[in-house]
Amino acid sequence: MNEATCENCGLPSGSIVSAGYSFSLETRPTSAYQHRSTKHRVWCCSRECGIQSLARNKYGETSHRWPITLAEFRQLEGERFFRRFDRYETPSQVVENNDPKMGLFEKVALPHTEEFRNASGRPKRHVSPAARQRAYRERQRATA
Repeated sequence: MNEATCENCGLPSGSIVSAGYSFSLETRPTSAYQHRSTKHRVWCCSRECGIQSLARNKYGETSHRWPITLAEFRQLEGERFFRRFDRYETPSQVVENNDPKMGLFEKVALPHTEEFRNASGRPKRHVSPAARQRAYRERQRATA
């Protein structure tokens, strides 16, 4: 069994009853020679450890240099981040698109799908320039 340790306090996952929280943190480059930020998958034993890990990731390890206190960070960003873990539905539930109240999952009709007829993506080849012009005029009459 793969045992994870808490990003903030170092508590092993086998010593708590709950599942904890697993999320990804994007860390900034630590030196001038590193050009990209990296994403790390971390595990935190509790909600409070997760908020502290987010704050340390954003403002740095030395908390006396932070522009806001931990309580202000918890109010502004921490609770908003953990709201996605408190959903009532499970990810394995099937969402039906019949309910218009669910704005994120409503059916979307794209305007370009009806106008686009050449599904292969390649230009049509015509036998002569006159045939190309006739096909163009026919398409213009059909849309008008």
